[in-house]
Amino acid sequence: MQIRLNWDQVLANIAAFHQEAHAVGRRVRPHVKGHRSSAVTAAQVARGSTGIVAQTLEEAVYHASSTALRDVVIARPTTETWRLARYVCQKHRVEDLGTRVIVQVGDLDHVSDLIHLTARDRGSLAVRLELEGGAGRGLHRDALIRAAHLVTEAPGLSLDGVTTYWFPESQEQVDRWPDLVRVHAGRLTDVATTIRAERVACPVVSFGGTVNASHLTGVSDIDEVTAGVYAFSDADTADRAGLTPALRLRATEGELVEACRDGGILSDCAHEWAPATPYRRSPGASALWVDVVPSHLCPLMTRDIEITVEGRGDLPVLRPELHPDRP
Repeated sequence: MQIRLNWDQVLANIAAFHQEAHAVGRRVRPHVKGHRSSAVTAAQVARGSTGIVAQTLEEAVYHASSTALRDVVIARPTTETWRLARYVCQKHRVEDLGTRVIVQVGDLDHVSDLIHLTARDRGSLAVRLELEGGAGRGLHRDALIRAAHLVTEAPGLSLDGVTTYWFPESQEQVDRWPDLVRVHAGRLTDVATTIRAERVACPVVSFGGTVNASHLTGVSDIDEVTAGVYAFSDADTADRAGLTPALRLRATEGELVEACRDGGILSDCAHEWAPATPYRRSPGASALWVDVVPSHLCPLMTRDIEITVEGRGDLPVLRPELHPDRP
């Protein structure tokens, strides 16, 4: 099996996505989980991104040391207390590179943990609060407003802003995707307005998701979009966000079957609403080989894979750069 990346298409996708956001006054904050590559981060910064989202402190250190970044948001679907302690104690490793650290949390217990940790270590930290978007992730409205007050009142903590990420979990929600995104965006901006009315500074209002970003036209008061897969663009994103896949797999039918088995490189690349389709066939495949585009890229980027880069002579091969935190 061959995994190929068209570098010219990567640059075209970045340019198109950033231009669409900038045209309505929004910043783009790339989430590196969609490519795991410092070379792609550099290309995104060249198109106007000043910060990224990383999943680990080690990932933040790596990308900040490779590319000049204004700030890094460290965000995970779930965050254990030991990670929060590491962020507070070791964020200087990122800040020593000239990059500010922001920690995203979506749980009142984690807010309490940060209050305790910064008081204990006499440290400081910027916090971004996540509004619930489904799957049990994030704070409900009233809890988020309470958390904003707790963060602002705690010595050493400051509120960076609020964020959310919505995604469909059924075909019915897929069919209503644009409308549901706008409804959830309204909930987010309402929370930000309420926080500010209560005299709490809320500098950033951010919405996550590559496809979601394309449905925010006409929604005011959102000044940042965070997105992961737009540079490489998986099959689902290409269909819904007007981008073109830059990464393809070339395989025999037998290799494709193996790739989709448990533990195969495509085994986790399906979406919740289409669990049986981890890839899309490209048109015009030969009898021996088939070209496919993963349905969802992020799981593929956690694999130990080798990607052949086409169109960039100084980077013939790319591997996902994984930098986990250890307890």
